[in-house]
Amino acid sequence: MTINEARKLLDDTKVYVYNKSVEIQHKLFNIGYRWKDDKSIEIRHKDAPFLYINKNGLIECGTLMNTFLEENKKEISIDDILSLDFKKEIENFIFNPFDKVLLRDSNNDIWKPGFFYKINDEENALIYKYKTIEGWYYKQCIPYNDKTKHLLGTTDKYQD
Repeated sequence: MTINEARKLLDDTKVYVYNKSVEIQHKLFNIGYRWKDDKSIEIRHKDAPFLYINKNGLIECGTLMNTFLEENKKEISIDDILSLDFKKEIENFIFNPFDKVLLRDSNNDIWKPGFFYKINDEENALIYKYKTIEGWYYKQCIPYNDKTKHLLGTTDKYQD
């Protein structure tokens, strides 16, 4: 399963986390979800029995059973989330430190210029694969060259 397929499955859902909140949060953060209040990926609300996974990539927690039952979201199970297994996406490019690149996080973002540093090997690497020399992480990275320079500042899709 790809990350995009996982997002389609999980967007606009709710889950009763029982005693698996930490594991579920790790999985959701690796898919790209963030806490609604501050967009962080910090493990928290471990005692809250319910999580709400929104379409916009944000997570909320809840403590009231009535709210959980009345929330108009599809209920998914703990196993639905924890059993997600991701195919590692094929690397289309080989980058070296200081290569000129174009970067962005989603297809709705504009391509920004940067200098590649390394492939991310930290915990958030499944989503944020590319690290720049400035220390920023991105989901999408393509070389900056004559073939791609027209994409700079646009949301246009890269095409081989």
